[in-house]
Amino acid sequence: KSNASPDQKARVTWPILSPDRMSRRAEHSKTQTLKLCLVIACGLLVTLQGPLLAQDEVIEPNEPRIEEESNEADLALNAFKIVKGVTGKLFAAEPLFANPVAFYVADDGRVFVCETFRQGIGVVDNRDFDDRWVDADLAAQTVEDRRTYHLEQLPPERIKQFMAEDDQIRVLLDTDSDGVADESHVFAKGFNDLVDGTGAGVLEYRGNVYYTCIPSLYVMHDEDGDHQADDRQVLQSGYGIRVAFRGHDLHGLVIGPDGRLYFSI
Repeated sequence: KSNASPDQKARVTWPILSPDRMSRRAEHSKTQTLKLCLVIACGLLVTLQGPLLAQDEVIEPNEPRIEEESNEADLALNAFKIVKGVTGKLFAAEPLFANPVAFYVADDGRVFVCETFRQGIGVVDNRDFDDRWVDADLAAQTVEDRRTYHLEQLPPERIKQFMAEDDQIRVLLDTDSDGVADESHVFAKGFNDLVDGTGAGVLEYRGNVYYTCIPSLYVMHDEDGDHQADDRQVLQSGYGIRVAFRGHDLHGLVIGPDGRLYFSI
């Protein structure tokens, strides 16, 4: 219980600060305000960019865009110089398939086609980036090193763009044996990992469908005859450590006379 008078109870006394202490307090206040602004700004930046992708996260790719039927392929064929005794005929064009990189004609007439929808989007070239990117690419020793510096140097939205489109394998069929494809099926798709390159090689041999897409060599099988792969196995991986110049890909699949599978990198 206080014994102070009413006047004394109402009086509030503040400590007297020297000009020097007042100046230091003002600077401290400014510093705290600046820190708060930086924290808020960083928080806004993270919110606007969205959450970072996990190291191994792969997003669902867009549905490939294929042009409508046109006469462009016929016009291109007319420009070919065909030697006497040989005829040229259009086998397949859009909308049965698009953007072919490589193809293989199986013994039973099925035509396997590597399609790419990632060129310039998910498959890039060192000439498109600065020295910091090139230095990181040259320093990479594994495919995971390449993934790491992509995640470090590219914003989350650009990372998602890398995986927005995929490469795939398509099967073309000539069901009535008239020399023109009349049926098309997507055999395998979803090759759109951040470190995936161009699907550039395909070969069918004794029921095994081999496919090369940096960084891996795959084998697939169609067990039920529906022209779609029922499994997908990585036989080897680790190719394509560096981005380098686009076009130097995993390709050229061939079975040698010794029964071994050969390809180039």
